[in-house]
Amino acid sequence: GSNLHMSIARRALQQNLADTAARASGVASASAKAGRRTITITATTANPNPTEVQKAAQAAVNQRLDQIGLARRLRSRVRIERSS
Repeated sequence: GSNLHMSIARRALQQNLADTAARASGVASASAKAGRRTITITATTANPNPTEVQKAAQAAVNQRLDQIGLARRLRSRVRIERSS
């Protein structure tokens, strides 16, 4: 059914947005987890100013979501973790 298709699409979307966030300025690595309505991206940075990194990554992810143009609008949240 369409459920299987969704899980494949979700995995692809997670990968896509993780890659997008990972390319943002200051991001060392990123992973994404898509829920029903929200996709949470966790980005790691060694940058001493995580706020800047968070803004850059969030902007990149939002722009990407606009480009993809999903039928159901997903909200995205970028969390920053400091890499030691």
